[in-house]
Amino acid sequence: MPIHCLTPADYRVVRWKNGGGWTTDIALSNDDPYRWRASRAEVETDGPFSDFSGYDRFLVLLSGGGFRLQFPGGAQILDRPLQKIEFAGEIPVSCALLGGPSTDFNWVVAREHFAGSLAVLSAGEVAFALV
Repeated sequence: MPIHCLTPADYRVVRWKNGGGWTTDIALSNDDPYRWRASRAEVETDGPFSDFSGYDRFLVLLSGGGFRLQFPGGAQILDRPLQKIEFAGEIPVSCALLGGPSTDFNWVVAREHFAGSLAVLSAGEVAFALV
């Protein structure tokens, strides 16, 4: 599996289509479209999450007041650093900030190719893997 290793100088910072924040690609597969991506998101405003149909999404709150994620079947609140959530990328999700901008870590995996996993370790580190 080809992997494109990035250094901080190579990180790609992209404004979201809805204008609500920024994504910084940290690492990604060397495929088009990519089969997996690790990134950091700076969430600046309330709004919908992008559709990632066919991908599994793993999200960990890193800093800020956090957010309330509204799913079709209910809501989940992430308001403590290192809280995590997993969900299918095609599920419509709307985000409401809790107390201002927040930053999260994202691990996105194409389920056609891999099963992904993500764990928050006791030292406050985030570990992610492909199976």
